[in-house]
Amino acid sequence: MVDQTILWGLGALLLLTPLAVGGVEPWAYAPMEALVFSLTALWLARGVADPGASAALSGLRGLGAALIPAALLIGLAALQLAPIPPGLLRAISPASFELYQNSLPGWPAAPLNVRAANGRGGSGEPAAMVALPTVDEAAAGEPVPFRESPRGDDVSRESPQPETDNAIKVWRTLSLAPSLTFPALLKLICYAGFFLLVAAYPFDDPSGSEIGQRLARIIVLAGFAAAMVALGERIYSNGRALWLFQPYDWPKGDPWGARAVGSFANPDHLANFLDQALPFAAVGALWPAALARKRRRATRILAVAAVISIASALLLSSSRGGWVGALSALAVLAALRPQRAGVTGSRTTASAAAAVGFGLALILLLLFVGPHG
Repeated sequence: MVDQTILWGLGALLLLTPLAVGGVEPWAYAPMEALVFSLTALWLARGVADPGASAALSGLRGLGAALIPAALLIGLAALQLAPIPPGLLRAISPASFELYQNSLPGWPAAPLNVRAANGRGGSGEPAAMVALPTVDEAAAGEPVPFRESPRGDDVSRESPQPETDNAIKVWRTLSLAPSLTFPALLKLICYAGFFLLVAAYPFDDPSGSEIGQRLARIIVLAGFAAAMVALGERIYSNGRALWLFQPYDWPKGDPWGARAVGSFANPDHLANFLDQALPFAAVGALWPAALARKRRRATRILAVAAVISIASALLLSSSRGGWVGALSALAVLAALRPQRAGVTGSRTTASAAAAVGFGLALILLLLFVGPHG
């Protein structure tokens, strides 16, 4: 039961993440983080409740080489969120210390009380809206509706203000924007947890081949779906991602012109994801037995359709980095292709046939994309 729950959770993440506007909106990535953390907690609970707890966590032993740099990277991000004294801050990051010193008058001698919190002045009255005069009006003698702020020596003679929740503390963080660093740290921990679930969770399948085949088929399906969304948006687009959501950086509709953006709302992000799905689709088209023990014909049909749609969406993304990534992935895949024992023949002939086949496939793709694309 636990194995099936975790497998279904991993499959849902692989399939739904690329369709959630690239997972960059808070409403999209927050539930996915919660799901990853829940699956990880379920794994740990199984390890505690199972009499063979060591077996449930045995997969972690062989990942020491990968866990150490991951832990160091997460620790580095966490260190940037820890408030540290000014002297240590200056030793670690002189530029951050200088920025704080120049932007926070009086720091680090004492904490600064933010008096104009929530749009109110020191008297507690709401701040009024003021229209500034133009340069010409100011030159003509129009008064500027602001008084000069007191000098630093005058401020020092004022009675000390009680420290409130809005006070700027003396101890500062290395991160200049902790509100942005903390969500990034959560994402990093989430990625690490997802990696551990895939690489180390002890499924009932000892070899892991069946689990790997299921996840690979889901990746092919996710790539096919993302590519079809990108192609469909070129036929009919209403200026929204997935025809439903308007990303926060699209105030006037799709800013990418004729480039395919798909559910990622960004052509380069779309190409990056398709680069990861294309090798799995190519394997399913050439060697369907690698992705399925049964229904190999259906698997090959899906994989071929995925190859055509993914390659077309890659071309329409106009992402040169995406094109290079796709060619590099296919080159690595060709180098790793299985060699049949006892088969004789010329490698040159096989390479020439592969090159001709690739050229014909590219011509067909260009015809499919059309002259406008």
